[in-house]
Amino acid sequence: MRRLHRVWYWPLLVLCLAPAVAFAQDVCPVIVQQALNAADEACQGAGRNQICYGNIQINATAREGTEGFTFQQTGDIVDVTNVQSLQLSGLDTTSNAWGVAVMRLQANLPDALPGQNVTFVLFGNVEIENAAEQLPTAALTPTAAVDVLDMPGGNVLSTAAAGGTLTANGRLEDGSWLRVRLEDGSHGWVEAAAVTADVDVTTLAVGEPGAPVFGPMQAFYFRSGIGDAPCAEAPDSGIMVQTPEGAGRVEVNVNGINVALGSTAYFRTRPENEIGISLIEGSGIAEYDGFVQYIPSGAWITVPTDDEGNVNGAPNAPQPYNNDLMFQLPVELLDREVVVPPSLTEEEIAEAVQDFIEGEVTPEPDSEAEGTDEAGETATPENAEGGGDGTEEPGGEG
Repeated sequence: MRRLHRVWYWPLLVLCLAPAVAFAQDVCPVIVQQALNAADEACQGAGRNQICYGNIQINATAREGTEGFTFQQTGDIVDVTNVQSLQLSGLDTTSNAWGVAVMRLQANLPDALPGQNVTFVLFGNVEIENAAEQLPTAALTPTAAVDVLDMPGGNVLSTAAAGGTLTANGRLEDGSWLRVRLEDGSHGWVEAAAVTADVDVTTLAVGEPGAPVFGPMQAFYFRSGIGDAPCAEAPDSGIMVQTPEGAGRVEVNVNGINVALGSTAYFRTRPENEIGISLIEGSGIAEYDGFVQYIPSGAWITVPTDDEGNVNGAPNAPQPYNNDLMFQLPVELLDREVVVPPSLTEEEIAEAVQDFIEGEVTPEPDSEAEGTDEAGETATPENAEGGGDGTEEPGGEG
């Protein structure tokens, strides 16, 4: 009798749940669209190096020592330097919640272009934590005209006039050379003996010439829901990153892998300890441990990680992405209008990678910046290694 009872119970349970499932599918597109509209309206006023609370629900953790921190409701805007981490909620039909945040960073863009920013759009079940070191600085005054070099003993980048001001944020271990930030967002080096400083320069962080220097949230760790699109009209949770047009490549560090973008990209967590990186426009270059992978627009790559989400292997060769997944991305929240293109074919991707290898690829459309001579081994479909090949289904899953 107990078995017969269960046979009758399950059909009844399915019948009871069916209306609830149908209701969730009906309200899902409405909640998602309302969330995007709310974020678009609330975040218009967010400026450089600020984060905007676009839609509920977001839990924020302030950096240690931050006072007067408020980030609790739609429209709240805080400086990125005060944020340690954010946790956004996935879709909740009970509370009409679907977390959305918009972040605008200077990254390594020039000081002279305050209206240009790297835009981050976070949506759905996403956690992000700042991984950039908060660097102490020192104001330097040249005692005479001094050359700023690309590295100690290297090539001249510019010349600083006597009595002017430079901002240092690093030094060699012996203190003989100091790293300074230039107006164009890049970094150079000056001899410590040629300047005076307003603080003891031994308080500056030790840095290596040529190593990237990241601002707040320009280096970050993230995790997103996996395949969690709540309905056909919504995207899988993730992060879109867009660089301004004509700015060349902007470098970010994502879970330990350096990614140089002159483009719009979509980052998300994947099964089996992987990160997926899809290129909506422009192009990108992922580099890990000397292994370089070029990513053209209309393609995606996977990157292997450990159980904690830290990248621990070379990125895979690019593959065609999934059009149905990509076409749902909320690109309307980006600062610059873009249209998600159909995926490239495997043949088109192979041709784009070969063009990059041969030096025929520019950093981004209409950009004059240099960026095609990156060192390291370049992945191709034949030599790629890593955590998956992105071909679980026709056209890829990207």
